[in-house]
Amino acid sequence: MLLIESGSRKILLPTTKQENEMAAIKVQGMKCQHCAGSTKKALEGIDGISNVQVDLDSGQVSFDGTADMETIKAAVSKAGFEVIS
Repeated sequence: MLLIESGSRKILLPTTKQENEMAAIKVQGMKCQHCAGSTKKALEGIDGISNVQVDLDSGQVSFDGTADMETIKAAVSKAGFEVIS
């Protein structure tokens, strides 16, 4: 995945990738397995995103697929958390 930033807009674009490469974001505010599950469910609800994996200790969330960064941020925010990178 390629993250393109233009001002305040961020877009994830597909790139030629290895089968095991994933996009990743950092999410703030997750404290427990329920939080991780809520974030995973929120992202899996976005068309084009699959195979969501949450590392609760680091706050890193990895996934396959592409989606507009604003859509990703909105889904995570609706779940009660914040994308910080």
